Amino acid sequence: MAAARLPENPDLVYGVWMTTPCPTPPVPWLLAGTLLWLLNVTAADAAGLRFLLEQEVFCAPLEALCVDGSITYEPNSRLLALGGRITATRQPGDLVVVLLGHQRDGTARYAEMRIPVEGRYSEVVRHRMVPDWPEIDDWAFDHAEFHPADEDGPQS
Repeated sequence: MAAARLPENPDLVYGVWMTTPCPTPPVPWLLAGTLLWLLNVTAADAAGLRFLLEQEVFCAPLEALCVDGSITYEPNSRLLALGGRITATRQPGDLVVVLLGHQRDGTARYAEMRIPVEGRYSEVVRHRMVPDWPEIDDWAFDHAEFHPADEDGPQS
């Protein structure tokens, strides 16, 4: 590969004859604009997904069931998602994760994620839902509950 050569005539810059001094090439401005655009796109993506819990262990009272996982909220699609693994359990039943949100007038609203579990250690738990209140986008984890399955009936 041949090495790049400087123009033999210094008045010839970028293939154009220059009779005045050469203006600043557009490369630094183009690079700066591209970097600013990337920062805006990255910030917008990061602001889109909100972690209510990020790789944390949360338990029902008396540690009847514990989950090591994350709860996220995507404001644009209004999607609440839970993903994790059961770390402690005694029996099958329903895991209920209660989330709290506030409307603009201060009214508290609750959303429940009800997930049937088989009661096995290291069971994968995944659940997605869209809450009923579209105007709330500041959801927070409130608490978890565990409702054991009836011995004689199926899980709800």
